[in-house]
Amino acid sequence: MINKYNFDAIQQTNEEVEGLGGTALLTASMVSPNKPTRTEWFQVRNEKPITLFFLTLKDAEGKDNKFPIFSENKKFTEALTTAAGNSLEAELYHYQTSNKRHGIWPVTIPRSNKYTNRWLSTARDAVLTAQQDWVRIGIDQANSCYSIAIPQKEMDSFPKLDWDTHPYFEIVEKAFEGLIIDKDNYLEHSPLQNHLAGKNVDF
Repeated sequence: MINKYNFDAIQQTNEEVEGLGGTALLTASMVSPNKPTRTEWFQVRNEKPITLFFLTLKDAEGKDNKFPIFSENKKFTEALTTAAGNSLEAELYHYQTSNKRHGIWPVTIPRSNKYTNRWLSTARDAVLTAQQDWVRIGIDQANSCYSIAIPQKEMDSFPKLDWDTHPYFEIVEKAFEGLIIDKDNYLEHSPLQNHLAGKNVDF
């Protein structure tokens, strides 16, 4: 369910550097690989997202983290997901917040049409709505889903977002820098090799 949200003003951070006339540098630390927070208003790039497989592995700190597989070789991806297990497929939605912070929200794709849940379906509702309007998400534990809020009226406080300076694939690469698994690095990818524990990947 999408709720109208009533407010008078939105605080913003001015990220523009006046008088320099250059292009803002975008680093990996400036792009989140996670969904927007509950306090952020955001919009989503209005174009078809790419789909990637993710493996859930222990990172260097021993915490579960999601590592994306970047490969056009389907046999490699299938072999890796089979050997590692615990994989999911997700669509990668590029969003910007009202503070002009960039991020990628990986929205999980159900494994079959027969299986879904409210978290997945309302996540999809949120990103599709955010392609047309400003959105803020909340956590509805009672109904096991996201709540979705949109403004009651047009607000001058919202900035005009620039989707052209940083291409979609640049945002994706920045979001997952240091996490990516591909054919060139999978043999040296420590979280993956620790997880496989010597198991071969044949493709």
